[in-house]
Amino acid sequence: MKIPFDLDDTLILTDKDAVYEEPLRTIKVLFFKEKLRRGIRQLCEELRSLGYEICVYTTSERSPLKVWD
Repeated sequence: MKIPFDLDDTLILTDKDAVYEEPLRTIKVLFFKEKLRRGIRQLCEELRSLGYEICVYTTSERSPLKVWD
């Protein structure tokens, strides 16, 4: 089963006071300013371990390279 997540204000928060995940790769911080919501990485890992496929969608004009991790 696939579980879709919207990118904006679900996986990536726009609130300046939000709590975020620490970046896995420090080089990405130089190129990508958006940060993941804290806990989303663990949630996705758990869902994958249960056999779910995670999909990400957005209506923004980001290129696929900016969405891919």
